[in-house]
Amino acid sequence: MTGAQSLRLYRGAVILFLAAGLIAAVNAATYMVGDDAGTWTIPATTNDLNYTAWAESRNFRFGDDLIFRYSTATHDVLLVNASAYETCLLEDPLDSYSSGNDTITLNRPGMRDYFFVCGGPSHCWLQQKLHVTLVGSVPEALAAPKGGSTPPPPSAAGPRPRPASGSVKLAAIAALLLVLLTSTTLT
Repeated sequence: MTGAQSLRLYRGAVILFLAAGLIAAVNAATYMVGDDAGTWTIPATTNDLNYTAWAESRNFRFGDDLIFRYSTATHDVLLVNASAYETCLLEDPLDSYSSGNDTITLNRPGMRDYFFVCGGPSHCWLQQKLHVTLVGSVPEALAAPKGGSTPPPPSAAGPRPRPASGSVKLAAIAALLLVLLTSTTLT
């Protein structure tokens, strides 16, 4: 395979990845964690809210948003791996959020299961934790082209500010059009 063919193949993969993200952004749903209770808190303090039952009664998809609302004086949100979720050993979270009104998009390539816990003292042990499993397709992470470098994982820069929903969709459409136009003019 020549370098030009390899570049075209990589460009095609990027276009497919962007298209999948665009479709997910257009069809994304937004969920308030805990619904009627309306806050991310220790379940025993809010009529025995059961986050497991709450999550199992929904069909989360790639690109959906979870909104966590909570008191910053006592709570936060940590995205952790399955082991940390089960053991409540929270030493190395994948991401952390602490604004009190966090919107977290379920859009990590290759990730089907998301594990969230509160990092407050004993809060994980008291069941302030949420496991979300995505249904439907989940785009796989793209491999870097030969000789290229792999970009850092999404969590390397920490939590990102969340733009308005319409601007996310517009940016995705603009990026897709730019890639399509660029790939057409370069081939």
